[in-house]
Amino acid sequence: MHQFDAARLVLTLGGYEPRARLYFALAAATRQLFNFETFTRRTDGQIDRRLRVVANRAWAFLIQGRDSPWGTQLDEAMSCLPDEGVELPVLRALAEDAASSVAYAVRTLTTAEPQEAAWAARCAYEAADQAAIIELGITVGSKDAEARILAHRWVQRELARQEHDLRNLTHEQSSPQLYSKVLDQALTEPLLEESELLLLSCWTGTSRMDEQ
Repeated sequence: MHQFDAARLVLTLGGYEPRARLYFALAAATRQLFNFETFTRRTDGQIDRRLRVVANRAWAFLIQGRDSPWGTQLDEAMSCLPDEGVELPVLRALAEDAASSVAYAVRTLTTAEPQEAAWAARCAYEAADQAAIIELGITVGSKDAEARILAHRWVQRELARQEHDLRNLTHEQSSPQLYSKVLDQALTEPLLEESELLLLSCWTGTSRMDEQ
């Protein structure tokens, strides 16, 4: 079973080159863009694509060398954090994780610190964790809750993708195409599918993040 070990992830990423760390962070953030856009469509009636624009600019920097005023891009990502009190609490929490993850990815670009990349991935893990709690209908802290949440297919799927990205990003010299594979999979394999988000959007109670 896949686990999320923050300290081990930071240590692992510390051995990667800065470019690989950014690929890893951006992949985790990109998988969450659909969560953010679903939330904005449900609350505002239209899709807010600002977060995707920031992520795309970071990808363009990696692939084509196009630079950007990253301080401005960080501010743009942070401005996408949903306001407290907005309806659809579960989707709001997922949108918050998505915006935070993109922000951490941008900070990975500007600081090259492995901790920033690990935080981007942690947001993705916590989004899957939050979704699993709601889908399972269990109370955090109850008997066997932690094990059931970790074993949930959404959590295991995201953790497996993160581990897959880490493996691919260790082989740039021998297999440069694996870097492109990380991007392609992040764009085509969202953290949660549309049908899964539809299930969560029907839930109107208090989310785990609201309780903290």
